[in-house]
Amino acid sequence: MTAAAITDETRSRPLLWLLGLGTFAIGIDAFVVAGVLGEIARDLATPVAGTGQLVTIFAVSYAVFAPISAWALAGVSRRSILILAMTVFVAANILSAFAPTIELLAASRIIAALGAASYTPQAVAAVSALVSPERKGRPSSMAA
Repeated sequence: MTAAAITDETRSRPLLWLLGLGTFAIGIDAFVVAGVLGEIARDLATPVAGTGQLVTIFAVSYAVFAPISAWALAGVSRRSILILAMTVFVAANILSAFAPTIELLAASRIIAALGAASYTPQAVAAVSALVSPERKGRPSSMAA
């Protein structure tokens, strides 16, 4: 590895951490609902089994939105997508925190999944572009 490549990777390290943190937040968000199902069900006066569908709603929405967002955002800059996707994700989670009904909570989980499905593939691609070829596997495997 050349000295220039090492310097470039050193400069990009904070960005790599930031992309990793965003991906970590999305991964946690996908399953955090499972740990608080009882509280959500109680607060919204819904059955725990029905509330458990929030995990499925997020996962299915993510799976559907990932290829659609990749296609729809193909001509948009990666940086713009990452910022927009994380903004949508955070806004949807704020909405989730204050959702007064299970229906609004489910809708906010779908919106959060849209942001997540747009962010994660772009973050992995950005990480691959920031590191030298012989190091691409390590950060990409951590982000996935």
